[in-house]
Amino acid sequence: MIFRGNLFKNHLKLCNFAHYNQCDFVSHVGEAIQNFLMHKLKNIVIVTLHFLCLFTIFFSAILWNNENVMFKNINRACWSTTYHKGDTAFISSSTRHIFDMMNARRAQFHDKYKMSFEQKLFRSVNVDLMYGGGACGGYSKVLARHLQLNGFKVRIAQLKVPVVGYGGHNVVEYFSKTLNKWILIDPLFNMFISLPNSSPAGVKEIMKNWSYCSKQMPNDYSRKYKFLGVRYTNWEKMGFIGKFACNTISYFLGKDYTESIALRPYFLSIYKSVTLFLIFFYGAFLLFKFVIPRFDIRNKIFSLIK
Repeated sequence: MIFRGNLFKNHLKLCNFAHYNQCDFVSHVGEAIQNFLMHKLKNIVIVTLHFLCLFTIFFSAILWNNENVMFKNINRACWSTTYHKGDTAFISSSTRHIFDMMNARRAQFHDKYKMSFEQKLFRSVNVDLMYGGGACGGYSKVLARHLQLNGFKVRIAQLKVPVVGYGGHNVVEYFSKTLNKWILIDPLFNMFISLPNSSPAGVKEIMKNWSYCSKQMPNDYSRKYKFLGVRYTNWEKMGFIGKFACNTISYFLGKDYTESIALRPYFLSIYKSVTLFLIFFYGAFLLFKFVIPRFDIRNKIFSLIK
């Protein structure tokens, strides 16, 4: 009886051992399958994110190219009616073409139009070009974008006018290499202003020679837009960062230089800005994720610092 009892106990021990081993095996298999699935899911997510980044860059680049083609077609039309191959003649022709084109589209849509999701999202200058909208701001952006695409240095000036203050009227200035100065164009009125010496004037020159220059302006123009001041960048609109940047630049480079800085020309084509932004950050991600660790650059830099 004692012998049989010992055999029974040993049998139970063997069964328990086998049971525990079986449970261990099942748990290990389950854990391995879970790790495999998580690894595959992680790879799928990473590949999907890379695809979305590349697709977004590709899509914004297509929109950028589409906008450029639209303005290049305007460029061809302007050159076709320019009889003197010079900057002044081309700019005069460009201003007239854009003035006529924007007025025609504005007359059709009357500033009442619905925008697509893409147009609301980007709000690039092609919306103003398509519908002739935006009044002085839209006309200025379209002309500035057109001149910029043709290699001219441009800036949009926000005039200080009675009652409204800064931004009450927008005009364009382009830099003439021949005259070595900024020259005003008012695309909403197809207007250039001359100084007493017959030289085309810039905004600040008009402010200094107001009594003479105001006589060349359309009816009520000189009364509504008195050129009380000019602003090229609204630093306050950018909040704390804008104010900090403005104060820092003023401290090191002076107030006059800071007031002459124009940031809007860099963002006339939102498609361009978005495309370059995405390329820069996606390229930086690839650099720090794959290139730098591969060549152990970080450790080399830290060793040099030490």
